[in-house]
Amino acid sequence: MKISQRTLSENQIFDINGNISFEETAEMESLILKNIAPGIRNVVVNLDNSTYITSSALGSFVRIHQTIKEKGITLSMMNLSKEVDNLFKITGVNRYFKYIPSENDLK
Repeated sequence: MKISQRTLSENQIFDINGNISFEETAEMESLILKNIAPGIRNVVVNLDNSTYITSSALGSFVRIHQTIKEKGITLSMMNLSKEVDNLFKITGVNRYFKYIPSENDLK
C-alpha cells in the first residue's frame, strides 16, 4: 500500500494505491490524521486503486470519521470498487461517509 496526498480547493485527497492489509491499517490511519492541512473542510479517501480492504481498515475509517467530525471536517470516500462498496454496505459503515463517484464530482 502506498498513500499520496493532494489538495483540491477545500478537499484534501488521500490516494491509496494497493490493498489495505491488517498490518497497514494503523499506519494509514495515523498518516491521514497527522497530515490534514489547516483550512480543509473535506478529507477524501480515493480508493480507485484498492480492490481489497480488511475489516480493520473499515474500523480505521470509522475512527478517522469520528476524530475529524469533532473538528468540523467531513470524511468522504471516492472511486470505490464494486467489492469495496459491497463491503461498506454489508457492514453498515457506509452510513458514516459521504460518497463521491469520481474526482469530477468534487465541489
